[in-house]
Amino acid sequence: MDDGATMDDEVIARRVFSAGVIGTALEWYDFILYGTASALVFATVFFPEEDPALATLAAFATFGVGFLARPLGALVFGQLGDRIGRKKVLILTLVIMGVASALMGVLPGYATVGASAPVFLVVLRLVQGFAAGAEYAGAGTMAVEFAPPKRKGIMGAAPGIGAAIGSVLSAVAFTIPAAVMPHDAFLLWGWRVPFILSVVMLGVAVYVRRRVLEVPGFESDRESGARQLPIVALMRQSPRNLVLGILASFGPNIGFYVPIVFGTSYAAQHGGVTAADLTTIHMVVYLIGIGITVFSGFLADRWTKRGTFILGALITAVSALPFFWLIESRSLPQIWAAFLLFSIGFYVMAGAQGALLASLFTRRTRFTGVAVSREFSAAIVGGTAPFIAALLVAWGGPLPVSIYAIALLVLCALAAYGTVAQDDSEHNDSAVPTLTESKNKEATWLTS
Repeated sequence: MDDGATMDDEVIARRVFSAGVIGTALEWYDFILYGTASALVFATVFFPEEDPALATLAAFATFGVGFLARPLGALVFGQLGDRIGRKKVLILTLVIMGVASALMGVLPGYATVGASAPVFLVVLRLVQGFAAGAEYAGAGTMAVEFAPPKRKGIMGAAPGIGAAIGSVLSAVAFTIPAAVMPHDAFLLWGWRVPFILSVVMLGVAVYVRRRVLEVPGFESDRESGARQLPIVALMRQSPRNLVLGILASFGPNIGFYVPIVFGTSYAAQHGGVTAADLTTIHMVVYLIGIGITVFSGFLADRWTKRGTFILGALITAVSALPFFWLIESRSLPQIWAAFLLFSIGFYVMAGAQGALLASLFTRRTRFTGVAVSREFSAAIVGGTAPFIAALLVAWGGPLPVSIYAIALLVLCALAAYGTVAQDDSEHNDSAVPTLTESKNKEATWLTS
């Protein structure tokens, strides 16, 4: 390949990487924003105030319904991505997700429309979750498929990096109006500003994503005449890897939802820390997470993606045992240590997960396989972990929560160890052209 072609390939790969980072940043901006608003605003705005405890529970329930829609979104958009192309589907999911989030910012509250207010909120949350069921998986899949052979780890880390960036932006966007505005004004309209601002991120993300090509070799797959539903082909070709992919994805879900969601609530109740302290801890964790995710992607290329992912799972498992002890010390430095230690392993897993999952499936079923692995695991573990942790604390204190987390993390590591990478040359997949060849064949995508 000549120098010009190599430069073209580098430009294309950078565009795909940027599109993956920005798209997933929007997803996690919306995700963290909704979770924060559920804790601080929605109970007051969208539910009757006669029973504050019940209103708070209902607000958190709306957060959870998004997990119900994510597996369905993974199935629908994953198969579309394997049949009509990654790029089209990822632009569509971005628009759906961004518009749903912006509409949340203009929803009338309970005081205006009564019981219709929470209904509208739940509908938008379901739509948001439905679209989000494909974003992370699709962005990682596309990045890996454009990556040179020795850079699949760092390219596959794109959605993990984007998730950390989106989390930081969400924390900043919500914290600033909450800090500078009177409380009544914030509850009336200030909280809406970060949701409406998601339109700006949506515009940038769509612009960047429209400038990328379709994945190398995808068009030749379509021309080969494959008409079998991707989920059917997936179950025939890779049932073992699909199950192992779901089990391996337990680890990142435990690594996030136990410390960040449940652990934050536990620290507020038993650690003697303020909401401001916890917000600061979260922002620092997310910022550090960007660097760890990048490091993990490079490590996956220098070492192995499977080994890097397993290392992250084991670090998280070791960190789970002292996590609650450090919080119960009621010492702010030790509470900082608890969250920082737990986050290291999580972000190591996040950096390697994209390349690992993408390696488990061939190109014709990869979007579906990665999306189903991630989102079914999120529904099984992510959506239930805070609730299970709360039950375990009520039953036997924090130690059973640590044991529960360690057990799932060990299962995650064993599942990752048992995975077997698949090559696109298997199952009669056509040879993958170079990125420059794909550019010449798919150039119309730049202006589509």
